[in-house]
Amino acid sequence: MAKNVRQEENFDVNHCTKEAASTGNASALMFAPTKEQKNVGFAPEGPSCSYMPTTVIMTPTKDLKAHHLNSASDVEIEHLQGSKTASNSLEGRRIVDIGFLFSQIISMEGHSPFKCSWREFLNERRFGFRSVFQFKCKICNKVDEIFSVQKSNINKAAVLGVLSAGGGYSLLEELCGHMNIPCLSQKTYENCHQDVSTTLHATLWDNIRRAGEEEYRLAVELGEVDSTGIPNIAVVADGAWCKRSYRTNYDASSGVGCIIGKRTGKLLYLGQSKQDKSDGSSSRSR
Repeated sequence: MAKNVRQEENFDVNHCTKEAASTGNASALMFAPTKEQKNVGFAPEGPSCSYMPTTVIMTPTKDLKAHHLNSASDVEIEHLQGSKTASNSLEGRRIVDIGFLFSQIISMEGHSPFKCSWREFLNERRFGFRSVFQFKCKICNKVDEIFSVQKSNINKAAVLGVLSAGGGYSLLEELCGHMNIPCLSQKTYENCHQDVSTTLHATLWDNIRRAGEEEYRLAVELGEVDSTGIPNIAVVADGAWCKRSYRTNYDASSGVGCIIGKRTGKLLYLGQSKQDKSDGSSSRSR
């Protein structure tokens, strides 16, 4: 047998509506049954159960933010709040791996255990040019992270690129400033520069060794060897001693020289010389 729905005795719908309209306060609103709905019953079981409809009084969006009156408004509110939080917390541009970023966004949709997807932005953590964005589900409070790029070191790639262009940290900082991209700190740059320099040095001398072996092989194949069996390798030497824009004679205190194989055109030797201005002596380093 159906249970009767209990009605509030001293409830005046017109009074509440007038008060809400005059004050703009959504707390004065309630779900109120109409006169035709007072005797409608609710049966918890059976196919013939009927549900008591309600009269919903709509209020402005600002009131809905504090008083969630219906689910349709909640969706709109969440969208507005999420946009506001993201815009207030995130500034400028970022370097992203677009395919990797989209794959993470798709994998976050409909997550377990409730297959929900409503999320709000929490914060961003930056590791140089690599960003980690945290989002929290507004239904199950699950926190997920989205990475701007994969774990390949984009910071070292940026340092290597600016070094190849003949610049340093100032050039990288200026370039990022014009593009409105947060630049990595100078300490991070110096750490990456040290790692990149070590790798470049090892790679350079490995290439020089292999170029020498190739020149040796070509000389032997062509029979260009002396009486003792040592190959005669033809080379071209070059060097540079840069000029400064200030001081006496505008001479810099360092120069560089190199030896290039004539047949292969590959680098066989690279040396640097620095002159001591006090006694005129010079020191050389490989």
